[in-house]
Formats: sequence, structure tokens, C-alpha cells
Amino acid sequence: MRKSIFVIAALFAATFANAQITLEHTFEGGSLFTHTDGGGISQDQTNRIQAPYFYIWDETSSDVTYSCWLELYDPETLDLYKKIVFEKYTLIHYITKNIFTTDNKVAFIANDKIMNEDKEVVYDFNLGDPYYLRYDLVKFNGNYKLVARTSYGSNGKTYIYSLPGNGEAQAISNPSPKRNARKVAREGQVLVETENSTYTLQGQEVK
Repeated sequence: MRKSIFVIAALFAATFANAQITLEHTFEGGSLFTHTDGGGISQDQTNRIQAPYFYIWDETSSDVTYSCWLELYDPETLDLYKKIVFEKYTLIHYITKNIFTTDNKVAFIANDKIMNEDKEVVYDFNLGDPYYLRYDLVKFNGNYKLVARTSYGSNGKTYIYSLPGNGEAQAISNPSPKRNARKVAREGQVLVETENSTYTLQGQEVK
């Protein structure tokens, strides 16, 4: 029974940490609007989401090299929190925390991908040239959705994605077997030891 609880707890924690972004619907042609002030106004004017940090986007280039970077500054101390460097031209949208993910890391749209502050890809939209992509981050009944458009007009497409976070940090409540467990090394193998039993990393009890 303890083995089953331990394995279930580990699977639950892994599932929670990798909460999913889900494509809910695709509209063919035309443009789907989310604000009453209409389609002629850009996303930055219609839908402002508070960023968790002050930020600067900048770039440098020469005949042989190019890079751009995102600097995040603490809004209270104004200290630099993190500098994220990209080796190619990167359009940045919606710097957030606990909306695209639930792990309390900064996450943002970079071209046609969602990335976190460690430059790990959270989600790849794979929608083509990022220059022609437009995004809206909207909130309905406490839940965020992302609206992505490939272009405007009859040849365009609009994609609606559900997002895992609500803007607040979410804690994991772990069952006691996982809370009391610790990793140990034995004969070159990493094992997980609880108060009463020892398991392999795959959840098999060691006699």
C-alpha cells in the first residue's frame, strides 16, 4: 500500500509540474476579436497584462554577429534579476509568471514559442513566420486563454489555447510517504528510502 501511495504521489507531482497548454479550437478565416474596441487597435493597446518585472529588450549587431537580450529588473529594488540572451532576432510578447506555467518561473512568448526564464521551451506553436503572428492574452472567469492569429483577413486562422496558470503560485500538497522520503546511494544505485521501506526510482520495493 505504501509503495502504491509513493508512486502515485510521484506521478502526481510530475503531472502538476508539467501542466499543459492545450489547443481548444481553431477558427478558419477572418479574425476573432476579444475586446470591444475592435480589430484596428493593436494588442498592446487593448489588453495589458501586468509583467512581474520591469524589463528591457535590446539588440546589437555587426556584419558577422547578432544578438538580442531581455533584462528583467525587480520593480521594488530595481536590481537586475536576470538577463536572457538570444542569438537570433526574437520578438517578445507577454512576460508573465504562473500563467503559461505553474512553477513560479517567468515565462513569455518568444517568436512562435513559449519559453521560461531558463530558455527552456514550454510550448512550440509551430505556426510559421513569427513576424505575421499576433497574440492576445485574455482572462475569462478567472482563467487565462491565449489567442494566436496567423494573419488577418479571409486567409487567416485564429487559435484558442487554454493555459494552466491563473497568475498565482500554486503549492503542491504531498502525501506523507513522499514528504518523509530521502534519496540514498547503495552499491552504485540511487534508491528512495522511507520510514519503513526502500524503493528504486521506478517504485519497485527493495528487499
